[in-house]
Amino acid sequence: MVMKIFPPNFIWGTSTSAHQIEGGNVNDWSQWELRNADRLAKEAPGKFENVVPRWDLIKAAATDPQNYISGKATDHYHLFREDIALMRSLNIKAFRFSIEWARIEPERGKFDQQAIEHYAEVLGVLKESGIEPFVTLWHRTNPLWIAEIGGWANPEIVRHFGNYVEKLTEVYGDKIKFWMTLNEPILSLVGGYLGGVYPPGKKNIFAALKVFKHSVAAHNFSSEIIHKNVAGAQVGIPHAAVYAEAYKNRWYNRALVSLVHYFADWKYLKAIERHTDFIGIQYYQRALLNINILGKGAASQSGGLIQQIKGAGPESDMGWEFSPEGLYRFIKEAQQRFPKIPLYISENGIADAEDQFRAGFIKEHLRAAHRAISEGVDLRGYFYWSLLDNLEWDKGFWPRFGLLEVDYKNFKRTVRDSARIYSEIIKNNGLE
Repeated sequence: MVMKIFPPNFIWGTSTSAHQIEGGNVNDWSQWELRNADRLAKEAPGKFENVVPRWDLIKAAATDPQNYISGKATDHYHLFREDIALMRSLNIKAFRFSIEWARIEPERGKFDQQAIEHYAEVLGVLKESGIEPFVTLWHRTNPLWIAEIGGWANPEIVRHFGNYVEKLTEVYGDKIKFWMTLNEPILSLVGGYLGGVYPPGKKNIFAALKVFKHSVAAHNFSSEIIHKNVAGAQVGIPHAAVYAEAYKNRWYNRALVSLVHYFADWKYLKAIERHTDFIGIQYYQRALLNINILGKGAASQSGGLIQQIKGAGPESDMGWEFSPEGLYRFIKEAQQRFPKIPLYISENGIADAEDQFRAGFIKEHLRAAHRAISEGVDLRGYFYWSLLDNLEWDKGFWPRFGLLEVDYKNFKRTVRDSARIYSEIIKNNGLE
């Protein structure tokens, strides 16, 4: 039996975000949920019935407006000690979580001391438990006052975000080594300013271009602030890895894939390269793309000129086709393009309510990661998404990503079998 052993200092972790698990947040997303819950419930059959493998299992939740309102979420804000204890029992060595800007600075220039002390307590319990914090400073949500001035389309966002980061370095500078600035900025840009499916719900390419410019500036500025104020800090970006392949390898599909990779992946990372100590790769699925020139084609998850074709590979509960080979290819290319910047897999997970595929999903993606390491990629850690079942943004609570199953009626946590398998991999620092 051959073991694939990872490097001695490889970091094994799990990821979360504040709005998806804490509960009780008041921000632009929580307000958007209230305005859009009924609409999302009504649209669910058209969106998911022919996409997800088991519509019968999710129909009741997906068509319930309450599914789309974060509310108490998993109540992690109050149950964080229990969750950290469970992480420790599972041998997890690092925890990626986000600090909620709307809690820290609910009004412009006014910082909430109670919220500051709360996250200080979280950091303290992690330290006592021997778990390294990887802290995300912005994970899709904004304070209401930021939304009211135009959000990320307003150039003032760079200064406001910098003031927030300055405060965090002041109060947590001795408690955090790994700082992650903006979570998946391109995905948020596309969803919020081109597709109109995330707050603020716009479809405006000119606003999107402004958001791109401002998010680059905000990352670079905040990186400078962190390095100025925190000795030995490591500053990174959690990037949504858009991995696409050309349907039937047609030349025009290859051209489309090249454009997608350039604009969705490499353009942003190149713009922040000089202000980045590490890149977090967030990988979930392969996209098989087709330009539907003749108006015909194979079964797809999207209509119109550009289609995402349903492949023959295994799927998550959300209908996402997962491909470990895609992870291997993506991190190989990322390292080739940025040879001096180390990588972490900062998110990788599967919606799998019945826990049928999660253990295999983790193993196969770790084998792909190990293959890349063996070929010289400087990959330093793996974070499974997510520690807990949680709110999956505009899809609500029905997708189940957690190592820990959450009963949303009483917030009871149950350790899934796949979590125990991941724990064993961590213990062995490798797998078969």
